[in-house]
Amino acid sequence: PPSGPRSRPRDMGNNSSAVVPADAGDVDYDAVKADILKVMDSPEHDDGSYAPLLIRLAWHSSGTYCAKDNSGGSCGATMRYALEAGDPENAGLDYARKFLEPIKAKHPGISYADLWVLAAYCALKHTGGPDIEFHGGRVDAPESKAVAPGRLPAAEAGVNEGMEVDEEGRIKGWERTAEHIRGVFGRMGLSDRETVALLCGGHVYGRCHSESTGYAGAWVENPTRFSNEYAADMVGDKWILVTHDTKMPDGGEVPEEVRPAPGKRQYI
Repeated sequence: PPSGPRSRPRDMGNNSSAVVPADAGDVDYDAVKADILKVMDSPEHDDGSYAPLLIRLAWHSSGTYCAKDNSGGSCGATMRYALEAGDPENAGLDYARKFLEPIKAKHPGISYADLWVLAAYCALKHTGGPDIEFHGGRVDAPESKAVAPGRLPAAEAGVNEGMEVDEEGRIKGWERTAEHIRGVFGRMGLSDRETVALLCGGHVYGRCHSESTGYAGAWVENPTRFSNEYAADMVGDKWILVTHDTKMPDGGEVPEEVRPAPGKRQYI
């Protein structure tokens, strides 16, 4: 497929009802990349970087894909519409979409679908991750193609209510969560190995906000760098399940940075 800085994007998917920008085909992708990188780092955002937020936007846009009928996925940018944007798993991503609006306005020929993916590619490389070759061609879809909530992985799908854990500290019902995750990623055509790689790679980045999801804090010490820290911590660290009101082993409260909202629970 073409890959030059001003090459015509290739067709990627079923675009029979796609919304194509009037000047699509004349996009200077190198210029778009440069503008994304200019605003990537900012002391005004979490940990000084918008990179984790942009990676999450692209992933959640892609994570609705169904290999069986080729519906959902990044080709369409249907999170622009209320149905998909309102999925609880997409909480907080309105900030990412608004953040990219000035770049879309400056480069109207690029589709939202391409912009979201390109921004994530830039973010990955900028944070020490792989340099992924970008091929444009994703076309924005109409509102009728928006994906209803339910396709993205849910953090607590299948687990029991309450705080009961097994002898290894895993919340009861964790096996159903594992099957849920396997089903979601399997629907996209991904293997268990690929699923683990995506989950561990994705959770290296960014942090949770209790006002958006009820969870709080980052998963790793450096949430703006590409690494295997999340996977290593999952295996090597001791994790405990806490609520907003849990008393820690030393008698103190859960540290504010990782203290979930009232009524929520999380591991720290």
